[in-house]
Amino acid sequence: MRISIVIPALNEEAALPGLLEALLGQTLCPDEIIVVDAESTDRTSDIVVQWAQSGSPVRCIKGRRGGCGIGRNIGIKAARNSWIVLLDCGMLPPPSWLASLEATHDQTGALAVFGMCQYIPRTVFQLALCAVAWGNRPVPVVPCSLINRSVFEAIGYFREDLEAVEDQEWTQRFLGHFGSRSV
Repeated sequence: MRISIVIPALNEEAALPGLLEALLGQTLCPDEIIVVDAESTDRTSDIVVQWAQSGSPVRCIKGRRGGCGIGRNIGIKAARNSWIVLLDCGMLPPPSWLASLEATHDQTGALAVFGMCQYIPRTVFQLALCAVAWGNRPVPVVPCSLINRSVFEAIGYFREDLEAVEDQEWTQRFLGHFGSRSV
């Protein structure tokens, strides 16, 4: 299985190096990592170029502002592989994460395997948001999931008119079409 990872980014120079290091340290390495830069004003695109120049399978694509859905869609359409993994910059996957997604696909044959994410709040606002929305437990989310391109062809891409919760809206369309999800 050849895997492309798509990461929308806006001013992520602080988070991006740790995420790229975690991705390139996976027990199953991705075939390509696409960072879609939404007109960052910091060094986000420079960092991606540096990683690419060092021989890493990383490339930067120009995006536009307006929400993660735009960046996800641009990256999915540009991906060279049929299997797409979506991530956000603030995520740090453990070393076996990508291999676990592939193993779950191999066991189930699912066209999409939703990964689990444990939110770690760092501010009082984030703590309150987590308490209301998720609690202190891992939850299945679209960013950190393995999805076959045929899924997007069947139900469509992410809504670009939403600046937030575009992944939840997309999940509802996914569940409406496929009935359930593999986690």
